[in-house]
Amino acid sequence: MNENNIIGYSERGIMNAIAYTIGKNVEDFKEFIKLAKTPLELEDENNISRFDLYIEHSLSDFGDADMIALVYYKNYENEEKPKTAIFFEAKVKTYKPKTWLLKEVYNDFKVNSMVKNENYDGYFSNLYYQLYAKKLFFENRKNEDKKLTDGVDDPLCELIDNKTKKRKIGDNGVVLNLKDKFNKCTQAYYIAIVPEDVKKGKYVDENNDKVRNLTHIEIEDKNQSKYDNLPFSYIDIHYITWEAIYDEYVKKGKKDELELVFKHNEGQIYGETKK
Repeated sequence: MNENNIIGYSERGIMNAIAYTIGKNVEDFKEFIKLAKTPLELEDENNISRFDLYIEHSLSDFGDADMIALVYYKNYENEEKPKTAIFFEAKVKTYKPKTWLLKEVYNDFKVNSMVKNENYDGYFSNLYYQLYAKKLFFENRKNEDKKLTDGVDDPLCELIDNKTKKRKIGDNGVVLNLKDKFNKCTQAYYIAIVPEDVKKGKYVDENNDKVRNLTHIEIEDKNQSKYDNLPFSYIDIHYITWEAIYDEYVKKGKKDELELVFKHNEGQIYGETKK
């Protein structure tokens, strides 16, 4: 019997497929989180009652998030309010290049942009700038003094471009409704979904080429004082690779619904093509 298929392209397409796969129940969601290379232990995870997933949702000047999870707990002060937020940002290796190095992505953010003032386009194309913007949003999520609506100073913008930049949540009712849900959250986690590091077709030395999960924003620089106004010194990022998702769900036959989308995107979401 012939079946219809829905197959998405690149990071957005496979993130949609993942969301509809892990979004069925709490155990599937927790299992997915545990794929992080640096263990991510959700606080009080045995009392998670449910979660909401928001796919490719706008946070206005803070950028779109590939996926946001708002997690609810049985024993929280109000079970109708989320306690935990998880931001997911996904990146692919485009098809032709044979090399993918997370450290190069990090250096574009930390060195080329912040020190050399290069490779910064004013938008959120870099993985680490995207995650920085989400943390900037979360750290200013409370609305007592209208921080998000009046605008939050973005020190990195000023540091890189020598321009004053305020990031605002805007007045879109849908975005504001989501923003209000963040007000009760007491903690946030940041997850990057990326290819496995490869260098000339071989996996790299983890000791020399990996980026620490505690991604430091401050720079070791002679003029350290110019970084003093940054709103936080690091982002605790947990990495899940496309390969780990493939191996856990497709290779083991656990989630057959993911097989087609992984096969279709072969060579694009992996560090190297799966055979």
